[in-house]
Amino acid sequence: LEYPLLVQGVSGVDGLFTVTNVSGTEVEIERMRGTTVASGTIMRFNITGVRNRRYAGPTGTYQIRTRLADRTLIDAALQVSEDELLPGELQAVMVKPESPVAGNLTSIDVTIAISNFLPADG
Repeated sequence: LEYPLLVQGVSGVDGLFTVTNVSGTEVEIERMRGTTVASGTIMRFNITGVRNRRYAGPTGTYQIRTRLADRTLIDAALQVSEDELLPGELQAVMVKPESPVAGNLTSIDVTIAISNFLPADG
């Protein structure tokens, strides 16, 4: 997560949104000065400042809960479908054999610029 995290209602919900707690991959958002939202309303909001992890693969499922100010649970979706993060694209890729002669035993010079960090065991 990158700071500051910003939250904005897009549709179906009004009020001011504040990020009140960030712990690891969990974010708590508080809504203030909003009006009551009717049951069945489709709400959409945007959270800006979320950084995907730096490697490709499934994200795992998401969990979303709504609560009252006193933390009483209202609704929950604990198995929201995961997403698939795609690998970053290599840049400045160049492959050049030391010898261009067919049939020769040679070495190849490879040049790349990586888009994400490369860990010690990568």
